[in-house]
Amino acid sequence: MRNSINQKYFESFANELAGKFRRINHLTTNARVAIGSYHEEILKVAIKNFLSDRYTVKTGYIYYDDQNISNQVDILIIDENYSFSYLFKEGDFAIVKPEAVVCAIEVKSVLDKKNFEQSILNITMAKEIKQKSLTGGLAGLVFGYESPKTTNDWLEGCFMSNKLDSL
Repeated sequence: MRNSINQKYFESFANELAGKFRRINHLTTNARVAIGSYHEEILKVAIKNFLSDRYTVKTGYIYYDDQNISNQVDILIIDENYSFSYLFKEGDFAIVKPEAVVCAIEVKSVLDKKNFEQSILNITMAKEIKQKSLTGGLAGLVFGYESPKTTNDWLEGCFMSNKLDSL
């Protein structure tokens, strides 16, 4: 019989993320870029704790050629088994060959309709560049710390946006 992990175990991670998210919001509310960067860092650390050493977590761009470069992606999960994964790497910032990227994650402090659309478009571009490499798929995720109540109707309204019609 397979043991399942108790739901409270995962809830503890969600509570930890929420606590860290709120920690600096009480100290400063006018530094949106810095707060957004901190929110990305919180999620990066949480993801790193679940990955094997085969994978690393970066921020940056996916580069296929001079005409096919993604927008900046908040979080890229890189498969380090590819021998030539990076065109550039310094700290947590990287420009990566599409073959090595397994996941692209967009992080939003507030996930409203506009941010949802921008995130989906950014992930779509990353997926299109990955497809050019003919090396498998790319998982795409949108993570929002705060959002309106995300009902099925709200999500359907986001997906039915004119900006996403061409997808």
